[in-house]
Amino acid sequence: MICVLFAGLFQWIGVSLIPLMKGGGNYATDWGSLAIVRPEVISVPEAVVFTGLAYLYMCLCFYLFFVGLILLYTVIHDLWRIGEAASNGPEMDYQYELNEASLVRGWIAARPCF
Repeated sequence: MICVLFAGLFQWIGVSLIPLMKGGGNYATDWGSLAIVRPEVISVPEAVVFTGLAYLYMCLCFYLFFVGLILLYTVIHDLWRIGEAASNGPEMDYQYELNEASLVRGWIAARPCF
């Protein structure tokens, strides 16, 4: 919700929607505000839809990156806890789980990203 509301909706309203609706002002010209400077190229409703979709794409990418970061942190934290438990208690055999988690981490790191 934070990514969609703050990184998407509020930022889109403040940066793109208000300048497009008011039509002018001291705003930097970019692809989203081109309708203010050159209305014959793109209309204001088209620019509103374009900037809305661009900000929606941006906030969904932020969401996916944060979810990936949280997942990566969780995996590393679990691996750290397994390794710590293996070093603290010699009566328990966690070496198999530690090796298995290390193999999975190595397999994920070795996969090519497309």
